[in-house]
Amino acid sequence: VTSEWAGASLFDLVQEHLKPFGHEERISLSGPLLTLQSNAVQNLGMAFHELGTNSSKYGALAVDGGHVEITWKVEMGPDARRRFHLLWEETSSAAGIGVAEKNGKEKGVAERKGFGTVVLQRVAPQSLSGSSSLERSDGSLKWALDAPLEAIIVPQLGAETDSDIAV
Repeated sequence: VTSEWAGASLFDLVQEHLKPFGHEERISLSGPLLTLQSNAVQNLGMAFHELGTNSSKYGALAVDGGHVEITWKVEMGPDARRRFHLLWEETSSAAGIGVAEKNGKEKGVAERKGFGTVVLQRVAPQSLSGSSSLERSDGSLKWALDAPLEAIIVPQLGAETDSDIAV
């Protein structure tokens, strides 16, 4: 990410973290243009790195026909404040989305809980005042993040109210 910690777009951040794994044609991104604050760049970057690494070793990017879809949106929350929602969803037609099983390892991907799980379930969401869910099943993995928009984007100069923020 060329802009270091602050001011990077979410789109650029995702692309930069997934570029080393290749398979750009099997990764789709969709969402509004958002300029991230430094804390969001750091924590989302760690999450994307973990997700990309695991996908390339055990998930959709490790098998033919796998696909990763990353979507995000901004919605009004029940407290009348804008919320950021991100979904990483990877799918594979292979039964048991794990290369680990093919390689004869005893523990399947769904059973392991390591550093990446801690980043996805605790570090990233808590650092962004949000929450997350991580679901693994045969042929799929989903990670969802929900956080207040103000914890994600750089405040825009001249924006008087939350509704003035262009997303």
